[in-house]
Amino acid sequence: MDLEKLKKNVTGRGLEFFHAATAEEARQHILEQVKNTTVGIGGSQTVAALGVYEPLCECNEVHWHWKDGNTPEVWRAAAEAEVYLSSVNAIAETGELVNIDGRGNRVAATTYVYGKRVFLIASAKKVCPDLTSAMDRARQVAAPRNVPKLPGDRPCNTTGKCWDCRSPARGCCVMQIIMYRPIDVNKMELVLVDEDLGF
Repeated sequence: MDLEKLKKNVTGRGLEFFHAATAEEARQHILEQVKNTTVGIGGSQTVAALGVYEPLCECNEVHWHWKDGNTPEVWRAAAEAEVYLSSVNAIAETGELVNIDGRGNRVAATTYVYGKRVFLIASAKKVCPDLTSAMDRARQVAAPRNVPKLPGDRPCNTTGKCWDCRSPARGCCVMQIIMYRPIDVNKMELVLVDEDLGF
């Protein structure tokens, strides 16, 4: 990975970029950026690994369906929060960010709410040379590891590989490519962490 090239390409797409050597450094950065506001959190093993939920609750109104109940009301409150925290499944060195989602609440909340600030925290292991390899990583590495935690039976549960199935329990229904910071998002920042976090 060429860190300077990645930073140049990400910032050239209208995003901010923060590089953290450790998860603790990323955690402190997020906590410093987010105070006295409403915070939504998308389903993310990376965010969970940072351990930001409890400290955020001390001085913010926080909505996370992993903690507050997996209901439409919680998804909506998280999506409408002033700040949204999530991750991405893959990062192209050319600057695009790729996500796969089942319900679509996470990908929608990262890109469409007026005036929002979005922080996307991701391990450096998710960086790929280009958009094609990033899309492949999202489908063949991240999704098969993430989807089995959802209810229902699907081929990737047993094979560990995406078969582009037509299962009613399919958990990878939406692929999102962020090519540039969305027009009405005030701030979108990629927080790249050297430690191995998430899928």
